[in-house]
Amino acid sequence: MLEHMAFDNTVDYPGRGGIWHAIERSDVGYFNAFTSFRSTVYQLLDVGTTVLASPTAALERTMKIFYNQVGGVKVDQQYLDAEKGAVLGEDRMRKSSMINAVMKTLVNHGGGVWRIGSRLPIGKDPVIRSWTAKDVQDYNTKWYHPARMTLYLVGDVELDLARIEAQLGRLTSTASKLLH
Repeated sequence: MLEHMAFDNTVDYPGRGGIWHAIERSDVGYFNAFTSFRSTVYQLLDVGTTVLASPTAALERTMKIFYNQVGGVKVDQQYLDAEKGAVLGEDRMRKSSMINAVMKTLVNHGGGVWRIGSRLPIGKDPVIRSWTAKDVQDYNTKWYHPARMTLYLVGDVELDLARIEAQLGRLTSTASKLLH
């Protein structure tokens, strides 16, 4: 659920679909997110491939979007309720596809005691329906901080580490308040 909310209302991009709109106006050519058993991944690809972008400006805009997705999410109950429908729809789609057979195989692989095979990252329907904005915001605060993140920057770009650290430094200051 948090993966969905990270495309909505944030500190720098308020309102429904705030991040979506920022990405549409940016130099990001492709974007997606997914959650696996081990991690949540936010992909911002083909950055700066438009004719409007200078590599430095494209990287700055992308880092601002990234910061907002991992450190600036503001969960709003109205937006959360709308996203619950999307998440439940994804779950229905998975249950009616081949992945359902694969997941049943995983459950059996653990001899009936392997919890990971029976608890998909998407969550269970009753739990999804019960989430409040506070639940999701608390989860975000507890688990989304720099000590639990890895950032990969790949491409033909001049890295200005001072600028990147300045943008992501807001995450560090938020995390230090949470961890102490």
